[in-house]
Amino acid sequence: MAKLSFRPTVIQTDVDEAIKLMDFSIRSLRTLKADNASASERSKAKQAGAEIKNQDRMSLIVSAIRSLMEKLKVPGLKIGEIVKNLAKDSLHGLGRIDREELMGTLSYYKNLSILYIDEDENVVFL
Repeated sequence: MAKLSFRPTVIQTDVDEAIKLMDFSIRSLRTLKADNASASERSKAKQAGAEIKNQDRMSLIVSAIRSLMEKLKVPGLKIGEIVKNLAKDSLHGLGRIDREELMGTLSYYKNLSILYIDEDENVVFL
């Protein structure tokens, strides 16, 4: 940008303009790439988006469980109690959560060592 203005030194506005140009260039490339993407690439992107959406839902479920335990002031809850409380509590905004979805989420977070499920189906955060 300094060279275009025939200046021997670079000033802050030159840097700002260069960043804007780079950003615009990157966005243009992404747009072109998206326009040229084949149907299979779009399908893969859609599946990846669904996986991200699922991860987001799982984190919201775990957050709702944490909030529930804080609200009840208990260190752990049985899975049945969690299902019951999440079903009647509309504050979490997750819609219907069935036992299968809850178990999948709990299993995922258990494998990450974020929570523990004992033999009596008590869920405790580590």
